[in-house]
Amino acid sequence: MDKPLEHTLDRALRGDQNILSGFGFERMTTVTPEIVPGTCAWEEKLTVRADGHVSLFTRRSITEASSEIIGHFESSQDKDALLDLIRLVKESPFDRQPRVRIDPGDVSVRLRFVIGGAWYEHYTSPKDPRAMDAIGPLLQELDRLGAEARHRPVMALELRLEMPDEVKPGENMLPVNLTFANPGREGFWVTHPGSLDAAQPSEHCRLLYGRQPEIEENITPLPMEIVTADLKRTKKDDPPLIWIPAEAEVRYQFVAKLNLRDPGTYLARAAFSSYSGEDIVGGQPRLRGCVFSNEVRIRVF
Repeated sequence: MDKPLEHTLDRALRGDQNILSGFGFERMTTVTPEIVPGTCAWEEKLTVRADGHVSLFTRRSITEASSEIIGHFESSQDKDALLDLIRLVKESPFDRQPRVRIDPGDVSVRLRFVIGGAWYEHYTSPKDPRAMDAIGPLLQELDRLGAEARHRPVMALELRLEMPDEVKPGENMLPVNLTFANPGREGFWVTHPGSLDAAQPSEHCRLLYGRQPEIEENITPLPMEIVTADLKRTKKDDPPLIWIPAEAEVRYQFVAKLNLRDPGTYLARAAFSSYSGEDIVGGQPRLRGCVFSNEVRIRVF
């Protein structure tokens, strides 16, 4: 970061409104390559404006977490929080960090800010812990802002799974209920599960399940083997899109064939993935991405 830019940040920290009013910060986290033109499978964008407005958009959980809601979230911060962020930006040793080579499939973190007519951009990746630790205080504050924004959804998609919790061993055709819930204040469209293009790997609605390893003392269990099962709709005349109103939910029934030959406890969760199309359709928002449901236990005996 050059000296004129540092001087501009100092002026902002002293309360120069002409400088402060144009400040903006963005953290963009992606995993390449693009899954469709202009869209990565994993995207998360956090922005902070000079008026304290914080916006978070996430297209898919970076950690593949169950029950994590995706979509748009917003919150508001006061002036002190904004100045704290600017101070952390100024104190971050961007130019003294080791350069990180980011390959396809790596998590890429782009930090970019604009102030006083100048802008600065920095790339890093969790693949190099040293590079992340060097700007740790700034990243921790950004995580805090993002977590606070998550409590205020604008339009967001949550997936909830219900299915039988006890079955007999063998191949089972089981009923599965999925709830598409929007805790936000604005409605949106999503692709109907029955209209997904099965020829595209990014388009699916399926169950992920596996037998939970038995824990034995002093023995490290093998990783759980994950199996997939497509969720099938019984109706054939579904429309291509689902409208999910604000603070509402839509429930659908499916069936899935599960191979549960061995007795024991199985864990399962659903995944809904749709990236085709655009984020706006006919002037209305359309939510694209991938969301994972809660985990359920199935006892096979």
